[in-house]
Amino acid sequence: MINDKISKFILLIWSVILLGMVALKAHLSSFTHDESFSYLNYVPDRFSDILSFSNSYTNNHILNSMGMKFSEIIFGTSEFTLRLPNILALVLFLFFAFKILFHRVGSLIAVFGFVLISSVSSLNELFGLARGYGLSFAFLLGSLFFLISYFEKKGRLSIVGFHAMLILGVLSNFNIMTVYIALLIVWFILVVIEKIIIRDNEESIWRDLKFHIFPMVVAIAFLFEPIRRVLTYADLGFGGKSGFVADTVTQVSLSLFAGIHVSPWGVNLTKTLVLVSVLISLILWIKGLMHHGLKFFRENIALMILNLSLIIISLIIISTHHILGSDYPVARFCLFLVPLVILHFLFFIDYIHKHTHFNWILGLVVALAFANLYVFLSTFNTKTYREWAFDQNTKQMVKDLKVYHAHCCPENANLQVHWLFEPSANFYQQTEATEWLNPVLRDPVFKSDEYLYLFKAVSYTHLTLPTIYSV
Repeated sequence: MINDKISKFILLIWSVILLGMVALKAHLSSFTHDESFSYLNYVPDRFSDILSFSNSYTNNHILNSMGMKFSEIIFGTSEFTLRLPNILALVLFLFFAFKILFHRVGSLIAVFGFVLISSVSSLNELFGLARGYGLSFAFLLGSLFFLISYFEKKGRLSIVGFHAMLILGVLSNFNIMTVYIALLIVWFILVVIEKIIIRDNEESIWRDLKFHIFPMVVAIAFLFEPIRRVLTYADLGFGGKSGFVADTVTQVSLSLFAGIHVSPWGVNLTKTLVLVSVLISLILWIKGLMHHGLKFFRENIALMILNLSLIIISLIIISTHHILGSDYPVARFCLFLVPLVILHFLFFIDYIHKHTHFNWILGLVVALAFANLYVFLSTFNTKTYREWAFDQNTKQMVKDLKVYHAHCCPENANLQVHWLFEPSANFYQQTEATEWLNPVLRDPVFKSDEYLYLFKAVSYTHLTLPTIYSV
């Protein structure tokens, strides 16, 4: 048994260290392609235009764009201030992870499970970027907390919190719409199980349903137009086409090992464990309900919610692929599943331990937590975000260019870049007092351009101009 006060103090210290690491990287690292695109194209818009998704492109993560604009108004323009909303979202993420785990699973699983979910490198990177992903992860955990609390305490305010978290989550990242629909279905299934199958009290369902009416009206008011524009104008083809397991489950498994090389058999083993744990959990809680009824329902509601969530989200993703033609989410687009997978695994292990008393199984959680923490700490750096590694030197390039230009050329100049560098180069052109530098274009490279910023791997044999800073 771990001392409760000591464990909470240790986790608080770890949370402060983690927050400091993410904030430091957000301050020091170069602004990336997608962040810069959002800043240049959406932050200048009015709040109402951002919210209505009038500029219909999926790069506009609405709540992130509004957060960047609000933070810039208050604190000014810098990498850190524009990334601040997502850094604060990490605080919310850690808070809800703590609230979900503690007093619901065994103390050892709660402590090391918290370390496990908070040290996933692929998630922590996105809390340090001015994108909507970090925000959506925090609100996703918030919605799960309120949904679990509703079934445990039957507090009507939990319904409001549940919808509020999911509305904010969808506004942060449209992928969370899948979660919103799935969790509503989960809520209905569990209410039917509790009130009709177990208690045989059909009338109480309708009393509970009415508490969803107002939040759903608010959700429709905020989300209808953005979702309509996404489905009408935006490109849904940013993922895989092979299959749900081949694309999404594989990418979720890989994200758990972000920063290190993993052999194919290691990835396949992880995929198998994820899929098997979901299947076994489903069998266990159905069997438990059949034998123990309401008592089992109340004691294992979190496991049931997480298990059903993963199953229904998977079915929705597969269905939308076949009906709407959307791709299977991969890379950062599927990372919203990672907290769900980890939490489900922790509650699954807790269930197995409580019903078998196999203490050795707790060692699996401890080992995974230490392994994940080691990977995160050993691969952490303050310069590179993996999916935008090409932009790691853009900030320094502009600083070097300012010094170079000040000593050689007083007149205005052009900077020619590979198209991937164009948004971040223009971000610094606008924010680094480089009035002498003309706006950067995506046009083909010409000999008349004074400065070049290009990939080393790309051949530019038709040019004889020197490259000032290359990557």
